[in-house]
Amino acid sequence: MTGLKTGVYFLNLATGEEQQTLKVVIIE
Repeated sequence: MTGLKTGVYFLNLATGEEQQTLKVVIIE
């Protein structure tokens, strides 16, 4: 699911919530 990961990384850059984004990436 590369598209989903890319979207999550993009949200991370926009919100700056690194920890939360990393958690989502690990779950995926």
